[in-house]
Amino acid sequence: MSFFTMNAFPMTYYMGIFGLQNDLLSKFIISQVSGADSLEIGASSPEGVEELARLYEQFDMQSRVCVCGTDLFSVGWEPRLEELVALAAAFQQRLGTPMVNLCLTPKSGPEGGPCVVKEDEELARQGEAYRLLLGELERLGMQACFHMHDVELWEDWKEIRAMLAANPEMKFCMDPEWIYLGSGKSADAVIRFVECYADQIVHLHIRQCRNGELQEQFTLEGDIDYPRIFRTLKAHQYQGIASLEQMTWSKEPKRAQPFAVSAHLGLEELRRGWKEAGLS
Repeated sequence: MSFFTMNAFPMTYYMGIFGLQNDLLSKFIISQVSGADSLEIGASSPEGVEELARLYEQFDMQSRVCVCGTDLFSVGWEPRLEELVALAAAFQQRLGTPMVNLCLTPKSGPEGGPCVVKEDEELARQGEAYRLLLGELERLGMQACFHMHDVELWEDWKEIRAMLAANPEMKFCMDPEWIYLGSGKSADAVIRFVECYADQIVHLHIRQCRNGELQEQFTLEGDIDYPRIFRTLKAHQYQGIASLEQMTWSKEPKRAQPFAVSAHLGLEELRRGWKEAGLS
């Protein structure tokens, strides 16, 4: 059975324009109104999971994936790994969450500048730490997936390749739009990724752009060939989750229609493409 979630990040971004980025109740309302099966979200601490749990129960939603992130490439990563495991355990124990979407911290440039590619030593440290993390999550009965951004694809997918070298069986949360941007706006690179790693993709973040610009509402047509991605995943018996994360980076988004309406229409388009590809 297919499972479609709303991702909390776009809602946090848009609601932040009005100072409401911490309004969890509204995020659950928007998710339900949009027609999503659930909400993909994280928490800042194990204690914060309890508040989320009450809302999942109130809205009769399952927590199918939680978002956790930390820095595993810097010296002194061990306490941060322990904190992440404790947070994941809180989701598993309180909500039965089966999957952790691991969003590892990118490396900032000098004086907090734009992100840069990690050094070989940092990637080796991160790969080793990640292997230990996967073992800890497996002991909790949770599956982990690696969430990528554009920086992990820079320099011929350097970080992705380093992570796979250290953890050949790792799973992916595939975000085709980030792959597109991280590979020099190459639509072919997106297809190459899904063809190479389809068997290791267990989660999708769904965003669409046109001419390199993110759109407010998801459509199947654009820079990303979603029908082809879905057909490829179907050929590999994909059984994972799809999470709508459509947004723009504008601080003044168009207000032709409310965010929940755009989300609803985007989810309907996603379901149409899913069905046409024969995914279930």
